[in-house]
Amino acid sequence: MRPPFTGLLGERLKPCYTAANGQEAELGMGIQDNSTENNHSASSIWESDVETERYPEFINDAMEHYFEDRVKKSWQGRHILNGKTPTPTALIFSSNDYLHISQHPELINAQMDAMRKYGNGQMQSAVFLSNNSQLLDNCEQQFSTFLNYPSSLLTQSGWCSNVGIIQALAKRNTPVYLDFYTHMSFWAGVKAANAKPIPFQHNSTESLIKRLERHGPGIIAIDSIYSTTGTISPLSEFVKIAKKYDCLLIVDESHSLGTYGPSGKGLVTLLGLSDQVDVITASLAKAFSGRGGLIAGKKRLIEFVRYSSLPAIFSSALVPHDLAGFSSSLEIISRDEWRREKLHANATFLREALSANGFDIGDSESQIIPIMTGNEANTIWLRNELEKEDIFGAVFCSPATPKNRALIRLSLSSNHEKRDLLRVIDCLLKLVAHQRDIPFFNGEY
Repeated sequence: MRPPFTGLLGERLKPCYTAANGQEAELGMGIQDNSTENNHSASSIWESDVETERYPEFINDAMEHYFEDRVKKSWQGRHILNGKTPTPTALIFSSNDYLHISQHPELINAQMDAMRKYGNGQMQSAVFLSNNSQLLDNCEQQFSTFLNYPSSLLTQSGWCSNVGIIQALAKRNTPVYLDFYTHMSFWAGVKAANAKPIPFQHNSTESLIKRLERHGPGIIAIDSIYSTTGTISPLSEFVKIAKKYDCLLIVDESHSLGTYGPSGKGLVTLLGLSDQVDVITASLAKAFSGRGGLIAGKKRLIEFVRYSSLPAIFSSALVPHDLAGFSSSLEIISRDEWRREKLHANATFLREALSANGFDIGDSESQIIPIMTGNEANTIWLRNELEKEDIFGAVFCSPATPKNRALIRLSLSSNHEKRDLLRVIDCLLKLVAHQRDIPFFNGEY
C-alpha cells in the first residue's frame, strides 16, 4: 500500500482527483462538468438551430467536423476552454500580467486622466494621426528610446504587428523562414503576403541553415521566448546566420519585453544585439498590461511599414488612454527591477520543483511553464482537477499546438508567493498519488 501522502507544506493532504462516483477513474475518461455557470454545453449550441441554419456545403462540413470530432468526441460535449469561474482567492496562472502592474495606481490614474482629457480620441486610422498626434508621437518616441531603436510604430495588437510587418515586407514567393513554434501571427502574415513559408525545427540553427542553402535569402521570423513551450531562442546564433545568408531578421519579444534585460528592455538588448536584429515586434498585452502592439526598427523601414501594413492602415488608431497607459507602464517597468527579480525567482523555483518531482514541462527556461498533457481529454481532466483546488492555468490545444500535444500553460507573475507555487506542486503530487499512468509525470512515487 502507498503511505499517506504529506505534501510539501507538511500537512496531510486529501486526494484532489475523484471520479463521478467517488472512485478512481482512468485518465482522460469520465470528464465532468466542472462549473456552475461558465462551462456551457457546446453540444447544446450545435443542436439548438441545426435544423434552421442553411449554409454552403463546405461550411457545413467544417462545422460538422468541429462539433462532431472535437466537441462531442474529444471534449464530451463541454468546451475545452471553459472551466470554472475563479473565486476571489483563486491562484491565477493564466494571465500574462507578468509584472503585476495591470492594477497599478499609477497606470490606472494615467489612463483615467487621459480619458477625462481626450475621451476616446479621434475615431480614425492611425495613418491620419502620425505626426499629427502629440500623444501618439510621444509614446512611439518613448518606446524607441527605451529599446534603443531609431523608430517605433504602435499597432492595435501583437497580431497586427506580426501580420503587418510580414505582409508589408514580403512579396509573392519571398522565402520566410519560420521556427516551427513561431507565433501564428507570423504564419498569417506570410499567407497575407502570398509569400513562401519555410518552417524549420524548433530553435535548430542546423535545420535553418539547410533550408537557407536550398531556398536563399529571405526573412527569418522567430520569437525570443516561445509562448507554448517557454523556451528561449538562441538569438546570437540566429543573428550570425541572418547576416551570413543576407536575410532580414524579425524577433517577436512579446514575452521578454519588460521581463528580461536592463530596465526590462528585452532579450535583444540584454544580449547586446540591438544593432544587429533588424526588427523587433511585441504584443503590449503581456508585461505592459495594455491593448496594442509594437514594431521597432530603422526609420526608413518603419516609415515604409507604417504606410504599407494593411492592419496598420485599415484599423482604427489606439485610443488616448491606452497610449497614456503605455507611457505609465514604461515608467513602472523601467523603475521596478524587483518585479523582474521576483518573477524570475518564482519561475526558477517552480520549474526546478516540477522537474525534480518528475513532471513533464518540456524544455521551459522562462516564466512560461507548460505541463505537457498530450491529448485533449487528458487536458480537460487536469484542468478540472486543478480548478477544483482553485488553481487556474491556460489550456492550449490545436490550433495553438500540434494535434495530441495539448498542454496547460502556467504563466508566472511577480505577484505569486512561494506558498502559491507550493500549492500547485502539492496538488499535482496528490494527483500522482491517486492516479497511475499520468502522461505528464515521469517520476516515481
